[in-house]
Amino acid sequence: MTDFTGFTGNVITDADFKVTGDGILDDIMETMTKHVQAQFDRGSITGVEYSSVYLGGMQAALSTATQLFLGGETAVAKADLIKSQKLTEDEKVSLVNAQTLGFRTDAKQKVLAKMMETWAIYYSVAKAGAPPNSANTTEIDELKDDIISDLGGITVANDPIIT
Repeated sequence: MTDFTGFTGNVITDADFKVTGDGILDDIMETMTKHVQAQFDRGSITGVEYSSVYLGGMQAALSTATQLFLGGETAVAKADLIKSQKLTEDEKVSLVNAQTLGFRTDAKQKVLAKMMETWAIYYSVAKAGAPPNSANTTEIDELKDDIISDLGGITVANDPIIT
């Protein structure tokens, strides 16, 4: 349910019949009443015209206050929607970044596995000579360190291969 305290609230009528309040309608009515009274005091509006002018001003004030009040409610709702959409967009970006990291790390793991397979085959067949460049332990160690870095670093106690 809509809270109308921003529209009109704390309305007080004093001994001189001056009406005041805290809402949008109250502020507009107070200003409109002062303008109409000023024109009446000046003589621009006579007694007969006063009620027509006041009624017209009251209708305009009510219409304007309603538009401002509902516009404010709409603006708040739109701001909330935009904020929730932004969070959704940020979550999408985070997901894409995580997927990209996962794909990159998966590719590195496959390269590392192929390097290790190549080295194992070479070693089991040749058992002599220099290993191929893809089986260079420095390259393998660098790739392993790069994968571990991508994953945020892992440690396995007493494991000479991973640590």
